[in-house]
Amino acid sequence: MEGEYILNSIINKSLEKGKIQSFVLNGKLVDRINVTFLKFDKWIRIVSSEENINVEIENQPIDTIESFGDNDFNYPIEKIDTYYSDFKKYIGLKLVSWKELVWEKDNNLTLE
Repeated sequence: MEGEYILNSIINKSLEKGKIQSFVLNGKLVDRINVTFLKFDKWIRIVSSEENINVEIENQPIDTIESFGDNDFNYPIEKIDTYYSDFKKYIGLKLVSWKELVWEKDNNLTLE
């Protein structure tokens, strides 16, 4: 994982908001959660792709951006609780620790 130091820097900070960025191709939803944005004392961006996780400080004004892209490749940004209402119960809570969950691959797996 890249950006562990960012997660460590927000321990004991309260969660203020959350947003997700989806991926829409030619008007069709391809991926509901392409990027996750969480706001503590600063916005952080969490991207997980191809078994890699990257955490960065977000410098864009996420509060005011509704989408990136065009009609072909569109990346709308919406509140997390629009799709996941349970997220609301985490607002105001402090991050006390974090763990990266990884899939342990079978050591006996062989490809032919």
